[in-house]
Amino acid sequence: MTEEYAASVHGEPILKQHVDTFLSAGALRGAGNCATSHDEAAHARRHRQQRRWATQIVLIHELARRTCAERDLAPPDDALPMQLLTIPETDVADLGSIVAAALAHSPAARALLAALEREQHIPETAVRDYYDRNQDRFLTPEALRRGVDPYNAPAPSDIHPYEHVK
Repeated sequence: MTEEYAASVHGEPILKQHVDTFLSAGALRGAGNCATSHDEAAHARRHRQQRRWATQIVLIHELARRTCAERDLAPPDDALPMQLLTIPETDVADLGSIVAAALAHSPAARALLAALEREQHIPETAVRDYYDRNQDRFLTPEALRRGVDPYNAPAPSDIHPYEHVK
């Protein structure tokens, strides 16, 4: 890449300016400067990681936008990811993946996911089987706060009901 490009998609450059705008729009609120000069290395590592994260979000948005156009899908609006909701830095890790972060920032990614989900048919028995085998994923917030062990026969009230999470 040249100094002005963050990446390219099918040979078309994605400007670093898009990543900079995304970062400056507060996508990582709370990611302030390190307090002391001896933290400079940690600050530099954090900055690199934030740029990688933001670049991935901008690229996923662009890929999703193009795929929506190819499939004649209309995202809810044509906002760029840097214009969308922001996520505090402390919550980024809680999202679980770059995919979750991209879905939070890109209406095109959400539209594409919804279209792909509509195209899938998953038998009810498979959905129920997944729920039954993965109850640790369906603990209520209260159960999580209390430290309920999902593998040691949690109370039914500690698990979101199947009808709620289906």
